[in-house]
Amino acid sequence: MNVSSKEIRRQDEQLERAAITLTEGGGGALYQVCSRLKKRGIERRIACAFHEILRDEVEHKDAGARSLVPLIKNEASFRRATEIICEISRQRLRMRNEQFGFPLSSAALVALDQRAKRSIERR
Repeated sequence: MNVSSKEIRRQDEQLERAAITLTEGGGGALYQVCSRLKKRGIERRIACAFHEILRDEVEHKDAGARSLVPLIKNEASFRRATEIICEISRQRLRMRNEQFGFPLSSAALVALDQRAKRSIERR
């Protein structure tokens, strides 16, 4: 069975890409803290590396915002962008939780998901 490019292309692909790009710059806190290391030697080198990563992360967020804003034309596009951002953020939170040895329990992750959902619904 052949699949045409029209069938592969999503209707809101630009919106999806912009929303995902926005989330790529959302986790800069770790990089910001590590970029402030003031020690000498290896810690200073680490700080310099984290500073460059932070600049890149912030640019992703800014580029995502610049791309996303003109695509939000109505309530439906806002809702779709919100869904994408929430889903990607949930995935990244679970990835970081695993990366750092599961400091958050499954119940804590579910509670965070529910808080995020309620905050969106209140909008």
